[in-house]
Parts: sequence; structure tokens; C-alpha cells
Amino acid sequence: MDEKPIKLLLVDDQETDVALTRRMLHKSAGNRTDFRIHHCRDLTDTLAFLASEKPDVVLLDLGLPESQGLNTLEHVLAAAPNLPIVVLTGLPDEELGVKAVQAGAQDYLVKGQVNLDGLVRSLRYAI
Repeated sequence: MDEKPIKLLLVDDQETDVALTRRMLHKSAGNRTDFRIHHCRDLTDTLAFLASEKPDVVLLDLGLPESQGLNTLEHVLAAAPNLPIVVLTGLPDEELGVKAVQAGAQDYLVKGQVNLDGLVRSLRYAI
């Protein structure tokens, strides 16, 4: 029995990171997890998307052109309070990670320190 694809909103303004994340998640289809990915580059597009669509989970970079840090997370949580959010950021800041989870994120992952299995597991657990 096939599982329903996971609708993922990927929020990141760094094209190389987006390409890497997409490649990782497309590889996961061989592991029985299929992702349907929608990408937003900034907070404005993210909030507009969330006003009309309901993804299963958000993979959120905290450093966007018009929003930084926990402020980014707070805006997304305000727009979609019951939506699971996994923070994936380039900032290896354990204190920020704890604050992100306390603020409502389901997990905090650091780019370059997470592998395919860890990323997929975190997204599935968040849902």
C-alpha cells in the first residue's frame, strides 16, 4: 500500500541550499516517502501561500531577506498556528534551537549537519 505524498513548504532564499534539500528529499522516494515540494524564497511569499494553501509541514530557514531569527518563525506560526514547522538553518546555535522549539517549532536542524534519514524522520515526526 502506497502512502499519500507529503505536501512540504520549503522556505529558503539560498538557491544552493534549496537544490540540495530538494535532491535529498527526492532521494527519499526510494525509501517510501514521497514529498510534493512548494518553494517560497521570502516571508511575504510564504505568508501569501499559507493564506490559500495548507501544506502538511513547513521546512523553514530562519534567515530570510526581510525577516531574521525567531521573528521569522513567529510570523509563520501566526499565519498557520497548527501547522508543523521544522527549522532548517545554517546557524549552529543550540540556544536558538531550544528557543525555536519552545516557540512552537517541532524540531531544529542545522544545514550541513543533517543527513537524508534525519531530515525525513524529523519531517515525519513533526506531522
